[in-house]
Amino acid sequence: MGKGRNLGRIFYRKNDRENLKHLLLSLALILSANTWTEDEFPIELTCEVGAETIFFHLNETKDGSWYKLHETNPQRLDKKKHKLGEKKPIKRKYEIKPNSIFIRDGTLLVDEAYTINRYSLRIVYSVMNSSFSGQCYKGFKEYEKQI
Repeated sequence: MGKGRNLGRIFYRKNDRENLKHLLLSLALILSANTWTEDEFPIELTCEVGAETIFFHLNETKDGSWYKLHETNPQRLDKKKHKLGEKKPIKRKYEIKPNSIFIRDGTLLVDEAYTINRYSLRIVYSVMNSSFSGQCYKGFKEYEKQI
């Protein structure tokens, strides 16, 4: 009876070692996968869409993320909603995906969406039934009057 217990205990210990190896290997893979996908936040972008310039300050979540229209943008019709140079917190949908960043803001009447390609830094701005494309740059650009 004593030998059976020891024999069972040896197999039990061997299984423990195998389980521990699998656990350590799994943890190593998970940790290494996380280092490949880490982004540096906040992400700051200057995006030029048509005649407008938009600054984005993006965190991992919409908490603390915002955008603002550059002070020199042509004044929009919705002056009350978009004050030039004022930070506007992102309140509606905000998704950071491996290939893109998607922001939906605006109101129920005037729906606005920004889609930014994370590789080309191209942006598409959609408002109501129209869309406009443009280019983003890392960091906040400074502008001087050209003409």
